[in-house]
Amino acid sequence: MGLFELLYSIYNSIFLIKLGLIFSGLVPIMVAGLRVTTGTDYTVYSNYQIPLVLSGGDSHAQIVEPLYQLLIFLGIKLNNILGPLGGIQYQWIFFLTSAVIVLFSFMGIYKLSRHYTLSVAIFFMSLFFFYSMNVMRDSISMSIFFFSISYILSKKWKRYIFWCVVSAGFHYSAVIFIFVYFIKYFRKVRLIGLLLPILSYIFSNTLSVIASKVMESFSSYSHYVGSDIFRYNARSDMMVTYFILIVFYFVFREGSKEQVIFFWFQCFASIVAFAGGAIPMAQRIEYYFFFILIFSIPQILNSSIKNRFYKAVLVAILVLVCSLYTYNSLSQGRGELLPYKNIRGQIF
Repeated sequence: MGLFELLYSIYNSIFLIKLGLIFSGLVPIMVAGLRVTTGTDYTVYSNYQIPLVLSGGDSHAQIVEPLYQLLIFLGIKLNNILGPLGGIQYQWIFFLTSAVIVLFSFMGIYKLSRHYTLSVAIFFMSLFFFYSMNVMRDSISMSIFFFSISYILSKKWKRYIFWCVVSAGFHYSAVIFIFVYFIKYFRKVRLIGLLLPILSYIFSNTLSVIASKVMESFSSYSHYVGSDIFRYNARSDMMVTYFILIVFYFVFREGSKEQVIFFWFQCFASIVAFAGGAIPMAQRIEYYFFFILIFSIPQILNSSIKNRFYKAVLVAILVLVCSLYTYNSLSQGRGELLPYKNIRGQIF
């Protein structure tokens, strides 16, 4: 991607950026689409959800959302026409899932970023890419949401709502993204943004009681309340999200409307991390917000800070923090993504 962006700076042809994003996107599509038994979702989908859909056992889309069911049938169609990918049943479905995630992710980078190489690098270094091989339907929804953020910034609410509905067609929880549109009314970076995560930690027990009462109405999701308190690296989640929030507070205080919005995105990520299991599906929501870093970290280079070296150092530090966080998460077995195995039987 860096070479194409360099050529773009010389020839000023946006076609070069598009071409660079296409070539860069092929790598994650191949890595995720050709994996076998990598990530907990691979086994669950192969043994349960895909056969359930194909047998007609979920005709009312109560377990698997309608648009993902459509993707499953499309994958089976490719399987019938081209034969099993790598000789493995259902592999085309995983390949298509990866392609859709990467397509909308890179379309989002194209629409939102002006530092394409950096955004692509963060995509590879952040937890999002790796974890997308585990929570697949969530990842499709999140990538579509990421793509639709540009419509929040341009105040095109009808298009934003449309893509939120499409997103919910892959995972029903994406309905909450509709309410994210109102983040555009947060017009300034404020100190309260640093205090809210701490308050959410202090009152996490109270929040847990409230969440339990609310989620009693949604029996299929009630088990998520309190499920994330002691799992994986909760303390590192708090430290990483809050450290990034502090950096954004000082860098984006006199920033553009985009920078203000991304400060508040990070604030919400920290609130979820600090509240822990008091918030249903806390880790998944954190994961959603980590995806936003693909765009928000490069925004530092567009900030009002005049010292370019200082801005570059801040970006480098945050990218390093995200990379270490990803390494720590994977090494602890998060999502059972290691060891990685592809259709040729190669293990990494």
